[in-house]
Amino acid sequence: MIGFELDVLYNLIYMIIGYSLLNLTISLIANFRKKNTPGNNYIYMSILCSFGTIPLLFLYYPLSLVAWFISIVLYCRGAEMNHEEKKDYIPLSYLFSMTVAAIITLALFSIFSLHS
Repeated sequence: MIGFELDVLYNLIYMIIGYSLLNLTISLIANFRKKNTPGNNYIYMSILCSFGTIPLLFLYYPLSLVAWFISIVLYCRGAEMNHEEKKDYIPLSYLFSMTVAAIITLALFSIFSLHS
């Protein structure tokens, strides 16, 4: 049981790192293309919070859930600010990103239920 729990935890860490790096790459590409992206600061803070989730998984688990939710809220707000004037609130890339975030959230809750 311990081995399964560690496998799930390590896979979750890899997913968080991949998710954060994907969001960072997309934000940096938009920034270097000089597009009007007023929400990128929120997205960068979101990436920092999601990377902060990883050490909190080992230190204090409920705080890692709070950091992850803050990360998701910041990401949604940044995406909304980037697409407010274009009237396309949910482009496909953000829908994909939020689906991955929902999967990571469910995995965080499943690990929490294994801890209890």
